[in-house]
Amino acid sequence: MDEFLQHTIQELIDFRRRLHQLAERSGQEKNTAEYVSEILKTLNPAQLHTNIGGNGIVAIFGKRGPLILFRAELDALPIEDSINTDYVSHTVGVGHKCGHDGHMAALLGLGKWLSLQNLKNEARIGLLFQPAEETGEGAAKIIESGLLESIQPSAMLAFHNLPGYPKHKVLLKEGVFAKASTGMIISLKGKTSHAAHPEDGISPVKAVIELLSYLEHVQADRKRLDDGSLLTIVHARIGEVAFGTSPGEAVVMATVRAENTAVMDEIVTQVKAHVNEIAQANLLKVNVTETERFETTDNNPDLTTLVAQSATDLGLEVPPLDSPFGWSEDFGRFTRIMPGAMFGIGSGNNHPQLHHPDYDFPDEIIPTVVSIYIKCCQLWMESANASIPIKEKT
Repeated sequence: MDEFLQHTIQELIDFRRRLHQLAERSGQEKNTAEYVSEILKTLNPAQLHTNIGGNGIVAIFGKRGPLILFRAELDALPIEDSINTDYVSHTVGVGHKCGHDGHMAALLGLGKWLSLQNLKNEARIGLLFQPAEETGEGAAKIIESGLLESIQPSAMLAFHNLPGYPKHKVLLKEGVFAKASTGMIISLKGKTSHAAHPEDGISPVKAVIELLSYLEHVQADRKRLDDGSLLTIVHARIGEVAFGTSPGEAVVMATVRAENTAVMDEIVTQVKAHVNEIAQANLLKVNVTETERFETTDNNPDLTTLVAQSATDLGLEVPPLDSPFGWSEDFGRFTRIMPGAMFGIGSGNNHPQLHHPDYDFPDEIIPTVVSIYIKCCQLWMESANASIPIKEKT
């Protein structure tokens, strides 16, 4: 493994930096997918599926036996890339500010290792490159494509880089690894009027003030309950910039997070009911919609053990996590229908945070991730009980 990594690490870094330049928003990853597909073709997988759920790709090595999938994400974020490097993003206003370029490079590293193996019939290893993770749409589209039912994966693994932790540190937790979340868009509609005669219209101003106060109260309640849930106001707008007009419309947006999807849905239902009361009292029409919904990412105990053993065998530190991460991951869609596990790798204590304009994936952790992936594959293929049946869709 060490010899393989020594010979390939620079190539993987080059892959990562080229992917960084190609940065494309969720659902628009056409050039990124084409680049990844061209590399995968040179690795001669037994199967190569493209345009899955949009721009998704699945490469499978080996022809028989239980299939384990390793997942990476294709998409970047609508955040300007401000890093001062020769591989800065070529896409204006879009950058790989979550490290998906590094996730893809590590998965291509596993693919290169698999291409050198003579996989026998006891197991298959698959690489899944998923579109639209950032919007919470891609995993559902992969599932809806029907490919998973066709290839019948038994399990799925993924990793995420994590700034704020020492480089190469493995972060792992059985059960809920990352929280569920959903965005709420609350639209209020009244009637505009001349700013000199606001009494002749129906302004949403009072309702917005009441709503913001109520949402802050909800958040205070969640903290008091100490159940790991969180409501965050992310945006508010009243009317338009027109000094002669009393506003007739308003929008308030918030994100709800919880360690339990049922608790999250309970909070959303509670908010919707109160919003309707506020709107009715202020003679306003109201519409509440949800967007960018993410399920909890639930780590299967057997697969958590597989990752922990792989990391330990490599001499890596695997400290226990007491609570799930507050962010959400589209990987949770997959863990609803099959056994799965996600782990984190530290990107550095002082590394810029995810979604920050100065963020850039640390190339030094690529060999760590590839090593864990390879070790997981070796243990998977050695296991006599590798097959964990896929669950029915829910």
